[in-house]
Amino acid sequence: MARFNKKTAYAALETLIADAVMHWTKARDKSQEALVGICSYAKLADTKEHLGPLVNSLIDGMGDGINANAMRQWAVDHLGMHLNADNTMVAGKKKPEDFDTASASKIKWWTLAPQKPYVFDLNKAVQALLVQAQGAAAKAEKKGGASHAEVDPETLVQLEQLAALAKHRQGASEVKAKIDAAEKQKAKATA
Repeated sequence: MARFNKKTAYAALETLIADAVMHWTKARDKSQEALVGICSYAKLADTKEHLGPLVNSLIDGMGDGINANAMRQWAVDHLGMHLNADNTMVAGKKKPEDFDTASASKIKWWTLAPQKPYVFDLNKAVQALLVQAQGAAAKAEKKGGASHAEVDPETLVQLEQLAALAKHRQGASEVKAKIDAAEKQKAKATA
């Protein structure tokens, strides 16, 4: 059994990362060339007939490793395509003679439609629910008449307690995030 060598292992990881980045960058750039090539082909051949199959095969072939929405947005912007009901790109009304390959080559597909991560903060949601419940009760009381809000007093008291706990925890996590950020800055400065 080979003995673990920290320096050798680290160097191998650096090489692996550099290789992955190089190949990803090459694939990203080749995808851009392919998209511009599709645009140029359609313009020169004066046809939109193959736009859908070509663009869809590129997007599908790249798999989950890319921001497909960014590539789709590029196709919308430069090829006049749109997404149909079965989630594939199809040619739109834009005429091939109106395709601008010079402009298309300047706009990199990966700069479009940035991915937004899904974020949910339970502590903020609990606090917002309390504000909403209190507001609904106050509004119904102010309007009077047939207006009413189903806000059970016991549930409201429990929600207030839960919201206080959520506010405390949110504050604690914000303080921890600031401490972590300061420690990272300190580590960078000393490295």
